[in-house]
Amino acid sequence: MGKEEDGLGEILEKKKKDKSEVPVERREVIPGTEEESIEDQVIPRLRLLQSVSTEVEEKGSEVGKIRHSLSGEEWDKLQIIPLFIRKCRICFDAENIKGAPKCFAPDAKKNRSGQICLEECPFDEAWNWKEKEPPQCDLVRSFPSLILKDKKLTKGMDFAAMNFVKSSTPAATTLIYLRQKSGEPYWNYVYELTTQPKKFPKGMAYIFDIRQIRETTKEEREIARGIYFSIKGKPVREEEVASSEDNFGKD
Repeated sequence: MGKEEDGLGEILEKKKKDKSEVPVERREVIPGTEEESIEDQVIPRLRLLQSVSTEVEEKGSEVGKIRHSLSGEEWDKLQIIPLFIRKCRICFDAENIKGAPKCFAPDAKKNRSGQICLEECPFDEAWNWKEKEPPQCDLVRSFPSLILKDKKLTKGMDFAAMNFVKSSTPAATTLIYLRQKSGEPYWNYVYELTTQPKKFPKGMAYIFDIRQIRETTKEEREIARGIYFSIKGKPVREEEVASSEDNFGKD
């Protein structure tokens, strides 16, 4: 019996020694980035260009295009791998279409003044319900996602957030339904993000549409999972959740 224990002890000691001799992989720091930290990181946004967008009015971009908020790249449609969902509430001034938001609740629960959404609305607009429509302060569902180009992940693992405001709620609920139906993480599937025109009381505007196109590969899932856990619970802010160009379709 003692001999067997000695043998097991030797094996465990050998494994411990072997493990200690395995070199630890250390990523080389890129010169000039030594001071970069989590507070410097930002999640870009996939904007949906409208007729009131500055790029359309001044720079010749086309309405209905999907535009990367930081790189400026534009697409008619885009393949993405969603990582997770975030929610916030935002309220624009209906009388000032180019103005900044009147109220913003980063977690969809309390605004930056500490007032509780739907209970302590400073503008009394939380009670302006219309049948089954949400209140005037829009619930924005945001999905930080990996971007695929030529059906492949980019070298730099480019990613941005798909932000669905009131008008694009059907696209958000479709994505959530498909994830719930699969019982798997968002990143187990690749989706195609497109746009389509829709008529509103105040005119025509574009909204997002989305469809599931395939399962992700093992490599894609590992990368997506790694990125998710690298930013989960960390204060990585979004470059912008919505802007005045999303302030349309209100009665």
